Amino acid sequence: MVFWAVFKNDFLAYLVLGLYHAWLCGGLVVTAGGIWKVVTFFAERKKADEKNGGGTNVTVGQGFGTVRDQTFEAPVNFGPSPEHIKQIQEPFERQLAAQNALTDNLTKALLERSPVAAGPGAQQAVGAAVKSIAGGAEAGDNRLENALSLLKENKTAEAAQLLTAVAEDKKTARIEQDRKEAAIAYRNLGAIAGLRDPKAAREAYARAMALDPDNAEGLFWDGWFQLDTNNLAAARKSYRALVRLAGKGADEHQIFWARTGLGDIAVARGDLNAALAAYAEAMEPLVAQEEGNAQWQYDLGISNERIGNVQMAQGDLGAALKSYEARQAIISRLATSDPGNAGWQARSLGGL
Repeated sequence: MVFWAVFKNDFLAYLVLGLYHAWLCGGLVVTAGGIWKVVTFFAERKKADEKNGGGTNVTVGQGFGTVRDQTFEAPVNFGPSPEHIKQIQEPFERQLAAQNALTDNLTKALLERSPVAAGPGAQQAVGAAVKSIAGGAEAGDNRLENALSLLKENKTAEAAQLLTAVAEDKKTARIEQDRKEAAIAYRNLGAIAGLRDPKAAREAYARAMALDPDNAEGLFWDGWFQLDTNNLAAARKSYRALVRLAGKGADEHQIFWARTGLGDIAVARGDLNAALAAYAEAMEPLVAQEEGNAQWQYDLGISNERIGNVQMAQGDLGAALKSYEARQAIISRLATSDPGNAGWQARSLGGL
């Protein structure tokens, strides 16, 4: 009874505090809107009770070890106010922003120091891996904590060894949730290993895909690394599965690269007509995109170059020239719009 008397006015304050802490530790996803629904629920209940009789019944235990309850009829303040909630949220939001800044900076540093050329979407994949590893470290996993420290020292090979151990521990899981967690562990490993060891990355993503075959990220990178080693059948299988996830978990950028990859596979097999069709299908949704979207424009340049290569191989030199000119115009426009971007400047002078 004393416990409730002390804390009744701050009940939701401690609820918010607990939910936010869980959110920051990666154990629960909570939105401010969801928390406010809880607040408004209690506020509306209080108004209804007051309208019906001016009081709110509260049933409390006599002590922590008793089953006997006692009911009091009295007005109860179910606060906190929106201002109180804001005061609670602010320090956690600042902490979350600081954590995001740290992981973003670490991701950027890892990619800049990587001796291996990054594939499309590498920043997103490595960033997701770093955040996942940081979340596990925050939750008390010593191996992930050590792996995070190694990544900060740019010791990616040593970090990958720890991530391999984590993934191996999870791979024998049998229930669905554990299989998905094991797949996440292998995707994390693949993203970090890909900074230095494409072979290890390919093996990690293949295991992730086997554990979670409907995950778009896993299919995307499995296809990318399989194609990189000319394993055409495996790459085609992953890319075709990824295309089937269009609008069902795969984003437009992943679908673009899946279709482009299928075109590359057709070229490798000598089927130029199929390659041209795949490249055209990949390019189709890009044509209507705004010119201000640099990523889409870059992808459109890739499509024009791939199509030009096929047209050149088919002997259609006039069509190939138009495709190459379209590609060059796009890249030159990107370089002009962002003169400080060294990547655009270099690409305006050479290949994609």
